[in-house]
Amino acid sequence: MSYRSKLANKIALDRDLELHRERFAGRPEIVVFQTTEYCNLRCVMCPRSVQQGTRRLSASEIERIASQLFPFARLAILAGHEGEPLLHDFDVVVRAARRFGVKLDVVTNATQLTLPRYLAWRDVLTRINVSLDSPVPHIYAALRVGSELRLLEHQLAQIRDWRRKRPDDVIWTVSAVVMRSNLATIAELPDWAAHFGFHAVMLQPLRQFSKQSPGEDLLPDDFVARADRAGAAPAFRLRDDVLATLARVSAAGVRHGVSVYFSDFALPPVEVRPPPPALVAHLEAQRACWFLARSIVVAPNGVVTPCCHPTPFVFGNLLTQELEEVWNGTVARGLRRAHFERTRVAPCARCLHAPYLRTRDAQLSPALA
Repeated sequence: MSYRSKLANKIALDRDLELHRERFAGRPEIVVFQTTEYCNLRCVMCPRSVQQGTRRLSASEIERIASQLFPFARLAILAGHEGEPLLHDFDVVVRAARRFGVKLDVVTNATQLTLPRYLAWRDVLTRINVSLDSPVPHIYAALRVGSELRLLEHQLAQIRDWRRKRPDDVIWTVSAVVMRSNLATIAELPDWAAHFGFHAVMLQPLRQFSKQSPGEDLLPDDFVARADRAGAAPAFRLRDDVLATLARVSAAGVRHGVSVYFSDFALPPVEVRPPPPALVAHLEAQRACWFLARSIVVAPNGVVTPCCHPTPFVFGNLLTQELEEVWNGTVARGLRRAHFERTRVAPCARCLHAPYLRTRDAQLSPALA
């Protein structure tokens, strides 16, 4: 599909939102693609630290799903929150991206990211996000069991040196889950990021959707969601020492020329230079959550859900169904209707991406039950 066709698809999505359509004429322009649950690390905050994943899309299954979604998509996010996307058949994703003109946003632990592999893929990459959690070797080793920071840094230094001689447009970010183990040293991350040529630091609170980590938890005392008033976006109250630590990260970002973003902390970003397009979210806060309005999430068994956060909503399965049946099925249409009508749908009503759902209490739509 050409750039002009993908632009026409985006315009169709805009029109769908403007008219509050339940059945979308446009197709998802962002694909969150979870191709595997397998991982080579055992990070303490991840369910892989308890049990290895069992689900993985085969090469033929990746091709089937990509052939349905990539003709319309402009971006595919290779998610790494419960598996390492570079472990299996990543080249299949790259080939499909080249064929259909899709850019790849890859979340990775980077242990498999060597210079030769980066050079082979960089023409389709728009962003590499390296999940690190700590630039301090012993803390990194304790949190990301199975990896050694020295070896990772060697690979990243090779890529950095090559990019200094031959610059490219790939955005490099480093992310960290803020936990008890790394809180005291998290302010060192912007310095580390600058040294390896990264553009930004991404910080997020510990999310315990699928694996409880009570020893690392900063909740509930440190991270309390509340609504300031009816209809307002959720505000967050942080303990003073946590706020002070995040302020030190911001100051370090300014000092080292690295932007800092606070995912789900509800804090304003510190942008030391204009954010590159790869970091600009397509927020539709006045109409519908951008996940619901723009994207589709595919699990390693083909199951499609509306977003990366766990919900009871399943749109269908792209291994057994066609895109139209999944994208405009009963559950998808009902969830859109609930958002357009400002129906309070759990768990969406507590989400930062849908603050408008706090304005009205209503029963769950029968179509979603």
